[in-house]
Parts: sequence; C-alpha cells; structure tokens
Amino acid sequence: MNHVPTILSIQDMSSVGRCSLTVFIPLVSALRCQPIPLPTAVLCNHLEYPNFELVDITDHLESFYNCWNKNDITFDAIQSGFLASPEQIRLVEDAIERFGEDKLVVVDPAMADDGKLYSIYNDEMVKEMRKLITKAFIIKPNYTEACFLLDIPYDPTPQSEEVIYDMCRRLHAQGPECVVLSSLPSEDSALIAVYRGSTDTITWVSNPLVQVKAHGTGDTFTAILTALVLRGYTPEEASRIAGQFTTEAVKFTHEEIGSLRDGLALELLLDRLISIPDPQPAISTSSRSTTKDIIYIGLLSALCIVFTTIKVPLPTGAMVHLGSAALFSMASVFGGFYAGLAGAIGSGIFDLIMGHSQYTLFSIVIKGLAGVIVGLLTVGWRPTVPARSVSTLRILLAMLVGAIWTAAGYFVAWWVVLDSYIAAVTRLPASFLTSGIGILVALLLIPILRRIPRK
Repeated sequence: MNHVPTILSIQDMSSVGRCSLTVFIPLVSALRCQPIPLPTAVLCNHLEYPNFELVDITDHLESFYNCWNKNDITFDAIQSGFLASPEQIRLVEDAIERFGEDKLVVVDPAMADDGKLYSIYNDEMVKEMRKLITKAFIIKPNYTEACFLLDIPYDPTPQSEEVIYDMCRRLHAQGPECVVLSSLPSEDSALIAVYRGSTDTITWVSNPLVQVKAHGTGDTFTAILTALVLRGYTPEEASRIAGQFTTEAVKFTHEEIGSLRDGLALELLLDRLISIPDPQPAISTSSRSTTKDIIYIGLLSALCIVFTTIKVPLPTGAMVHLGSAALFSMASVFGGFYAGLAGAIGSGIFDLIMGHSQYTLFSIVIKGLAGVIVGLLTVGWRPTVPARSVSTLRILLAMLVGAIWTAAGYFVAWWVVLDSYIAAVTRLPASFLTSGIGILVALLLIPILRRIPRK
C-alpha cells in the first residue's frame, strides 16, 4: 500500500487572496502530499484590502492537539507560516514537541519584509520566533527576517557572498540544519542562498527578477519546498524548483491576468507541479540498514579503536585512554544505533588485538550499551531529521550517566577476571578518570562531528 506523506501546516487562512493555507492546500496536493491545514485564524480576505474580518482560533489549537494525541494521529512533516501572536508561536513549538520528533520541520518566520516588521509584530514576537527556529530542520527567512533574527542592521544594497555566508552560519548555529535565505538584495535576480550546516556549504539559486510586488510568493515557495523535501528532494534541488515555479507564476499572473492583488494565479499552473517525478521514495523514519549505515558503523568503529590506542598505563594495571571520548562524541551526534554498534565492535576488536581477550565479551556489552545510553539520552536511537538542537547540559548529563554505567560494568568485569574485589576497586579511579577526560574531549569533538553529512 502506498503511503501519501502528510504535512501539518499551522498558519492563517484567507477566504479571498492566495496566501498562507489557501495556497498551501492546492500546492501540496498537486505535489502528491496530503495537506493537513490547521488555521490559527480565518480571514474574509487578506490584509492588503483596506477592510477585513477575522475569526481567531488560537484558543482551540491545544484542544486539537489533545484530540490528535487521543486518536494516535501523526504527521510526516510540520510547517509553520505567518503567526500573529507570541501565544501562536508557542503553540507551534508545542505542536513540534508533540508531533515533530524525527520528522521534517520547516519554519517560515513570515514576520517582515523590505526592512520592516509587519505591523502586528513586536520585539516579544521576534524573541519567540528566535526560539521557534531552534526546533526546525529547515528555516526559510527572507533577508529582512534574517536581519531581525540575528539582530543586525538591515542593508538593502547587494551583499557579498561572505556576508550572506556568515548570516547563514549564524542562523544555523541557533539550531536548524538548513537555512534557505530568500529575497537577497539584488538588482536583477531573485536570489536565494541554501546553506547546509552538515557540510558548511552554500548553494546559490537565481531566477530572473520580475519587477512587481506580488502577495503570497513566500507562502508558495515554502509549501513547494516542504513537499519536495518530504518526497526526497534535497533542500537545494527543492529550492531550485520552488524558486523557478514562483518566478514563473509571478510572471504569468502579471502578464496574463494583469492584477496581483489576489496573489498568484496558481490554479492555471498546477499541472507543472503534478508532472514533477519522485526522485526517490518519500522520506521514511523507519530504521533500516543501508550501505551508508555499514560505512558509518565501520568508520566509527575504527575511530573507537584508534582513540582507545591513545592510552597511558597505570601502576594499578588499569589504563587511561581516549576511547570514551570517541564513544561519547559519536553517541551525542549519531545516536544510540550507530554508537552502540561502533562501541561494541570497536572495543571488542581492540581487546582482541591488544592482548585483552579476557575482557572482549565484557567490553562488547559495556561499551555497546554505553553508546546506546548516551545516544538515547541526547539525540535518540537513530535520528533521521534533527528537529531541534541538543543543549550542552543535556549532553553533559548523558555522558555522566554513560560514565557511571561504564565504571559499574568494568568493576564487575575486573572482579570476575581478576577474581579479586580489591583489585577491581583499585581500578575504579582509572575508569572515572578515563570518562572524565573523555567528556572534556567529547565536548570539543562534537561540533566537528556535527559537520559530517549523515543524509
């Protein structure tokens, strides 16, 4: 049975005017995903008209979440757009916490343009938005929104690649893996920068600039971007397709319809999206072994062996080494699945080749479970889409638990192998010293390992 990927979108809906949920539903449907619209408010028309009526649904969102929880309803992706209050932003955070674990999360800040915040936005909402983007895998701010998120002056003149690169890196440092920075200042191009934190690289997407003001272009771009990434396209390729379609839609509406007051004439262009093929099966969060898994496990196991060989023997017969540093680092980045196998394989091989065969079975169990424990307490069993950043405090506490487990496990191993309770006790300080050094080194290694692409 084929699965139709589902996308929960939390933003407003205008009855008249093609923006927000009004464009999200047809675009996502055309791209063969199921739209799950959750309106924060329903408007009779968008705010470009001088008058409007609005029904605020903010107070009902939590009851929707509760009902979904009771019915065991889940989603493959969560996307947010324009949000009208700090409470709405916090409710999106709640939705991500409830339904977004190991799922694709896309946040469009949708709060500013042309150097100015939207009229309803204030400093408190900007602060809340800075919290929200930490929970996303992809964020799609325009240039103005990026300036507000980073608290830097808005400069409307074309910026150097170095400046844009620095902005993207700083936004990535707040939590999201991928930054799609749109509406970059340019005299003749609709310019987009797509930054990947795992590779620390920027891909530039450029389309001809249509010199008209169009409503709902950002919503159109984000809807297409989200659906295509969920279907398996890379953020770079998805941004290229979304940018090209949005540009063509602006040009078509301007030339053929003549008015852009009600947004882009998407109804006449959906066939262009329907024909887009799948590059690969839609993203699945199920755990399955692949060739890439085998490569990673092999490399991480080798890393564990190499670091363990960096050791200092002690008079008690124990030794201090950097094996725990490698294990704790990989667990905090790659999760319990990779770290558990790498720890078990790497430690077992080390004992065999270094003349400690009597400890081989103990090491397989102790180091394997240590990797699983630290991984589960930080990034999970096998994270596929990092939906939020993990705090240093959380990582530190997880490694402390791993250190205690390792010391307890080897205490039993020493007691059994040496047949001496006293000998086991005398070796405990070495275990805690090894773990302590490992924690310090791991805190330095983790930022480096995070740059290794895992997808």
